[in-house]
Amino acid sequence: MREVALFVEDHAHQQIVGALVRRLAGEHGVAVRLDWRSADPQVYRFVSRTLERFTNPNMKKIVDLVGSFDRDGARRLEAFADGSIKDSVDGVVAQRHNIAHGRPSDTTIANVARQFEDAKKLADKLKSLFQ
Repeated sequence: MREVALFVEDHAHQQIVGALVRRLAGEHGVAVRLDWRSADPQVYRFVSRTLERFTNPNMKKIVDLVGSFDRDGARRLEAFADGSIKDSVDGVVAQRHNIAHGRPSDTTIANVARQFEDAKKLADKLKSLFQ
């Protein structure tokens, strides 16, 4: 059984998130125990406002965001992401800008597949930094 810690704002939020997590876990045959937690209201507001302004997340912005919570974690993330992962994340942002501003995109399905794999590695690393 996997334990999942979930931070919620209120009871309604808990009901919606709980239903979604249980459904996804059931679809993948994973038994879960949900550990409900709530953040201090000031911490919640800070994190919410910080993430509202977090757009076009290139690798520098991601490292800086992690550094606002854990400087050592930011250094570990920066070392981990140096090379292919940084190139993939920054490449996605660059392609997004090109497409959004009507410029041609030279990406290929192979590039997208590599960027997706690198993004999964980054997500796993971020998860491990905050566990």
